[in-house]
Amino acid sequence: MNPGQAKKYLKQLRQRQEQYLYYLGQLAYKAGEQGKLEDAEMNEAYRTLKGIQAQIAQWEAWLEQQRAAKAAAQRTGCPYCGASVVKGAAFCPSCGRPIATAAVPPMATPPGAAPSPMGPPAPAAPGQPVIAPPAMGVPVPPSQAVTAPPAMGSPVTPEKGRKCPRCGSALDEDALFCGNCGAKVEA
Repeated sequence: MNPGQAKKYLKQLRQRQEQYLYYLGQLAYKAGEQGKLEDAEMNEAYRTLKGIQAQIAQWEAWLEQQRAAKAAAQRTGCPYCGASVVKGAAFCPSCGRPIATAAVPPMATPPGAAPSPMGPPAPAAPGQPVIAPPAMGVPVPPSQAVTAPPAMGSPVTPEKGRKCPRCGSALDEDALFCGNCGAKVEA
């Protein structure tokens, strides 16, 4: 066997080692789920992993709330006819009535009160070194900047190719009135 073949074989052995370490971890996790872990270190590692999984679930739920809030903030309903109105529009594109602009609700608080996802490692047996993964802080989402709605007379963000003949603002395809100036437009 030449050195190149030996290196290739060694690489394959290391890959198999990684696969079995992963498999061993799966077996230990399954034993933890079944309450069959008897070793204190294994139990502590299992509890830490379950805590991390709970934090992941919290962050995923928080991110979904943020996504839903952002999507809901993009469109509102006309208080008179219920038609969908682009955020910041001064007039309803369906009935032409003025739309009162409401304050943007505050974003939900992230689950930042949770402790760091990497707790202290379980104590090692006397004479045994403890190798813990690097500590990681709880991620903090970037602050959400709230921008004011466009002022009266400024065009609303375009969605389609139609434009108001009076002010030039972009119109929804089915708009009967301009959302910016309230002018009646042809369908």
